[in-house]
Amino acid sequence: MSETHNTLGNDEWLLTGQSLWSENGVYELRMQEDGKIVSYENGNPTWQNSREQRDDVKGVRMQADGNLVIYTHDDEAVWHSNTAPKNDVFLIIQNDGNLVLYEGNPVWATSTTPSA
Repeated sequence: MSETHNTLGNDEWLLTGQSLWSENGVYELRMQEDGKIVSYENGNPTWQNSREQRDDVKGVRMQADGNLVIYTHDDEAVWHSNTAPKNDVFLIIQNDGNLVLYEGNPVWATSTTPSA
């Protein structure tokens, strides 16, 4: 992949095996084959949405209603950020490793930024 993406916008998917990368290249958000979304710092996990593993996950979708949702291949929602209803929300993996949903202002975050 020649272009690095750090955001997921309205109605965009991150399918299993795909990743978003922070602009500085240090942090990765990966939609794993085991059904979890996991953020990594230099290859070390820093956050995951769940400990549960699933082998039937299609990917994670940034829905137009502002909810970040993991779906199975049968279109069953198995995890969500509980951020609907919102408008024009996007997910970004920031250069500090934090995953944030923005609707102008932050509406959800993983709070994975190390304390100073």
